[in-house]
Amino acid sequence: MKLVTTKAQQARQAQAETYSELGRDLRSKKEYKEAINAYKKALAIFQELGEQNRVKEIQSDIKQAQYHIWNAQLNQLNQFVTALIFVALRFIVALGVIVVVLGGVISLGAFIEQKVFFAVAGLISLVAFIAQKIIFALGVIVVTVGIVMSCVVVWKICDLPRFNFYQKFFVLVLLGIVSVQPHGNYFKLPQTKTKVPSSPSTAPISGYRVMCPPGSEELNVRQLPSLSASVISTIPCDTTGVQIIGKETRASGEVWVKIKYQKIQGWSVKRFLSKR
Repeated sequence: MKLVTTKAQQARQAQAETYSELGRDLRSKKEYKEAINAYKKALAIFQELGEQNRVKEIQSDIKQAQYHIWNAQLNQLNQFVTALIFVALRFIVALGVIVVVLGGVISLGAFIEQKVFFAVAGLISLVAFIAQKIIFALGVIVVTVGIVMSCVVVWKICDLPRFNFYQKFFVLVLLGIVSVQPHGNYFKLPQTKTKVPSSPSTAPISGYRVMCPPGSEELNVRQLPSLSASVISTIPCDTTGVQIIGKETRASGEVWVKIKYQKIQGWSVKRFLSKR
């Protein structure tokens, strides 16, 4: 270490040592920014005095204080990111709970609506059934009263000396036949005939004419929609009445369709078929 020869240099060196000790004290208290300021003041004096060893020591102390500051900032950043992730997770969980609750409420509402609908429909059916039975019973009562009244009237009319018991009975039977026969069956409920809609006929797709490939007299019908598939049959050129029975598909760079002609059924390239 360089010898201090003057009192001024001794005073400056003491001042630098004081700043250095202050920096260490502040660093121990984790007041790193204030410690760096004290170290810089000590560093400036030591550089002025030419104390290279002390300069290196102070520079090392400054780096350690800066490291602690950076480490604290990094910890704060980690805490912020952790808190942000925690908030995001809580938001996602809350959103999931809301979706589940809403789904449950909607399902419960649909279930209740379905039950209410069936209950109302059942009540309406029950009321209609009861009304039908009441109307039927009233009809039976009306017919019975009419028959009884007719019999009583006829019996009173026939209650003359010239009519004996058998003649009266014959007249009653004849009246019953005449009263009941024209009106059909009284004790059968009216039946409504439901007209069943006829199913539409599945008309086949209009026929196509075979357009053979150049230099060929027949159209190959293959087992699968591929040029490498095996040929299961052939159809002569200009043949009409070929039907497309399936959806088109693309393979081997061509558009294929499933066709049917008489007993032949397989796959062919669509561009070799044309409308008649």
